[in-house]
Amino acid sequence: MVVATEHGSVTLPVEITPMPDRVVWLPGNSAGGGIRRDLRAGHGTLVTLRSAEWTVLAAGPSGDIPTLASFGHDPWWLVIIKVLVIFVFLLLGTLFTIWAERRVVGRMQQRPGP
Repeated sequence: MVVATEHGSVTLPVEITPMPDRVVWLPGNSAGGGIRRDLRAGHGTLVTLRSAEWTVLAAGPSGDIPTLASFGHDPWWLVIIKVLVIFVFLLLGTLFTIWAERRVVGRMQQRPGP
């Protein structure tokens, strides 16, 4: 696997382990070279991962591609507001549908509806 920044690139062996999305762990100072020294990379640095078949961007803490891990972290008050908005929308939708249905049935029976 080739790890690159704007300052250069290094080739490293790959080992796949469970980690959070968009996170790459690299040895800071391995024998024969160092990621920090050669690539000038530190915590949260944007790096490019390349293999012979594809290229993937692995971003630091400021990445902008949402994943499933980025959902479900709303504060409690925002959840309550969302629930209330959905409830009011469904309630008003039901009331309007009943009113419209009664108007249509009243016209079909040739009488004024509510």
